[in-house]
Amino acid sequence: MDAGAFATKQLRELDRVLPAAAKRVVAGADGDAVHDLRVAIRRIRTFLKVTRELYGRFHADAVRKAFAAVQQATGALRDEEALEETFAKLALDDAPFAEWRARRRQRERALRRDVVRRIRIGELSRARALLDALLTLPLKPSRQRELGRFARRAASRALKDVKRLRDPAADDAEGLHDLRIAYKILRYTIELLEPGLPVDVTSAKKPAERLQKRLGDIHDVDVAIATIARARGLDPASRERARGALIALRARKLDAYLREIRPEPLTVPPPPPPAEARRAKVAPATQAAKAAVKQKVAKRPAPPRAKRASAAIVAKVAPAAKVTRAARGDGGERAPGRTLRRAR
Repeated sequence: MDAGAFATKQLRELDRVLPAAAKRVVAGADGDAVHDLRVAIRRIRTFLKVTRELYGRFHADAVRKAFAAVQQATGALRDEEALEETFAKLALDDAPFAEWRARRRQRERALRRDVVRRIRIGELSRARALLDALLTLPLKPSRQRELGRFARRAASRALKDVKRLRDPAADDAEGLHDLRIAYKILRYTIELLEPGLPVDVTSAKKPAERLQKRLGDIHDVDVAIATIARARGLDPASRERARGALIALRARKLDAYLREIRPEPLTVPPPPPPAEARRAKVAPATQAAKAAVKQKVAKRPAPPRAKRASAAIVAKVAPAAKVTRAARGDGGERAPGRTLRRAR
């Protein structure tokens, strides 16, 4: 399959989500509308970055830049929503802190009005028009790629970025955030190019999604801590109480992330016992085996009736055969079978 045709199809499907999500944001009755719009724009911009070599860096980045303004506006609003959700998890019984949160909700409403204004003045529509023009123009023949090879290279680059940024320090908020973005790009790359990827690559999608979520939880708390540190409307005592609660929350989120990436503990086999212990274990086993054999022999069924009768005849005839040989005085030996027949 041709990578260019597949990428164009994927981008058009992503673009179809935008009008409905934008209407929900303008209506303001849906709490997830801003998140859905932001995710849709982010997927488009990420996929345009991945497919630069197909569409050309200049044109792909021009479309990405057109979407950037709306994405930044929705990002600021979504960050404010996440900040309020983080503060709600603290459950602090602090009146000054509650009043400060109420004042911050005014900022959230202002950011929401800015997003709605950008949608209404056509910023999103202009970005979509540029995307449509990019997808309508034919690709340069020299940029054509086979889907499987292109998808594997894109996923390999995304995975290298994850490995390069892996294992930041626990207190490195920026490093953890960069790793989260790398996992997000890896996840989107696998999701959007999945038909051209082998199973061993697509299997990394779920782990990338889980780790992105864990790192996102830590990032939300880091943003909240930084916001509290800059909060001039809070008295020092309330600020310190909120900061302490946020640090405890971050420790729990970090512990959940570390448990996610920590490998399973290895089970080390116990050392072999010394020779004396081995002999002590073997002796009872041998005795038990001998006792079992004796018990099995004792339980054997009696021989059949014909065999018992033959044994009785032999017992009676053997003395008579000896007397006959003594009377004859030949002292010769005869076959037991012949002796039995003559006696009968």
